[in-house]
Amino acid sequence: INRGITDSLLESQLTIYEALTEDNQSSWQLFRGAIPVEGLNMSLPIKRSRGIVELLAWCYFNKIMDRSTNVLVHSTKSHFTINELNAIVQRLARTFSHDLVENASVQDYAAPSARVLRAVMFVNAGVDLFTAQAIHKALSGGRNDALCYGAMRDNLVQELDLVLLTSWREVQVFHYTGARGLMESLMEYFNRAPPSRGEAPPEIHVHGAVTLRGKTVEQRISELFHDLITCFATPAQIPPRYVLQVQSGYVLITFDNAVPQYRAFDNLSLLIRQLGTPLAQYIPTVFDRYALRDTPLPILYEANRPGSVQFFYRPVGEEVDIYVLDERGSLFHQRQPFYDASALISQYSRFFEAVLNRVNFLVQEGHPMAGAEEMEFYLVRQESGAQTSQWSVERRPPEYHIPGKHYFSLQVIVDADTSGKAEFRLYVEEQEFTTLEYGSDLFPAVTRYILSLREGGQPYPIYITDIGMSRAILGEDGLGKVQTIHFLKYKRNIEDQLNRTMANLTKSA
Repeated sequence: INRGITDSLLESQLTIYEALTEDNQSSWQLFRGAIPVEGLNMSLPIKRSRGIVELLAWCYFNKIMDRSTNVLVHSTKSHFTINELNAIVQRLARTFSHDLVENASVQDYAAPSARVLRAVMFVNAGVDLFTAQAIHKALSGGRNDALCYGAMRDNLVQELDLVLLTSWREVQVFHYTGARGLMESLMEYFNRAPPSRGEAPPEIHVHGAVTLRGKTVEQRISELFHDLITCFATPAQIPPRYVLQVQSGYVLITFDNAVPQYRAFDNLSLLIRQLGTPLAQYIPTVFDRYALRDTPLPILYEANRPGSVQFFYRPVGEEVDIYVLDERGSLFHQRQPFYDASALISQYSRFFEAVLNRVNFLVQEGHPMAGAEEMEFYLVRQESGAQTSQWSVERRPPEYHIPGKHYFSLQVIVDADTSGKAEFRLYVEEQEFTTLEYGSDLFPAVTRYILSLREGGQPYPIYITDIGMSRAILGEDGLGKVQTIHFLKYKRNIEDQLNRTMANLTKSA
């Protein structure tokens, strides 16, 4: 605002007042001189702003305020103090020297677009966390992650102010609130300073409020920015996707043609469903250092690599959690009754051997895309007694010939009739069962036959050892896109129907 009329606009005394709008939102006003509250209605403010950081940035960059300025603060709704004001101004001075702001070259302005030179994020300016959310109720027995804090999983990040200086010497201030505001601030920063392969964007400085837990929040947001920059600036042909946990929900961050995007999910089931969607190509998945540490997902994805189908199982009492990461990184999850580890691995190994051949054939027939190259089997372990879950995986190769055991083959062929409705042919050993012959009684007929082959008719789970899908089911466009996850989903749906039928039959027997 100084156009050369005077050498200095520096004020010796200023007053900052927090007024409230009709909807009870803060509105900050700046006055010259030291004015008591009762005298404010007799004076005109020289600047109004929605946020305190924007007001202080305006004062700093226009050289209206420095360390010698005495500032009187009247706050009503917030808990803003002189100490916090001084800390914010000092951070602005350390990050944006006046020499940096004023000294630009012709080349800077000749560039087709502005780039970010410096950035600072102020977190919770004027916010008292323990008054705002009663976080103290959640301190006992909870998490120490500021984005998912305590037993109530509260988000301690309430207010965010992002200040950017560009190569065109623009100073821009953005204000955000809550969990959604955190994500929008990340998108704003990475949209203006996108990480390129092997080249990181400029460092962003994070400044936490001068309050209890302020440094905890500051460190968490600093770690988050650092981890995201490290993740997306790593030289790789395919940018990864990043999983973040905020409160009880989850966020998936991706870059599409250098444009940052995010999707929020209310619960883990929705996130797993998204991770299980088919992919056009292999995409690595990176988990935030605090996300889902009470599940094995982070360590499973650490082992993931393109071209490999990886089977993980974790016994949980009389059930077993099954996770499969296929050749493109899509996740399959299922919980089912647990009968025997050797039988489980043996049946899935036979299934993968058959299906991988089909996948590779269909991929080669459709488009020149890499298919599945190998399969691996792992037991998932959780260390007991640890304060936080410690997960590990142990390689378990399948036993193809188990003495004294014989497993029946169960092959399913999925086709479509002239109206597009799915038709099934099931082969138990050499015996054929078809929709045309049995109609709605297809699955009961197959289940009764399987029970008749078992010694004593034992009702342990039925496993499909092979699935084939016709062109009518896949479609011509789907030939090059098919991957193992498609077959696994069909396998799960059909096995669920067979096992429910078996449970009903044995219950009524």
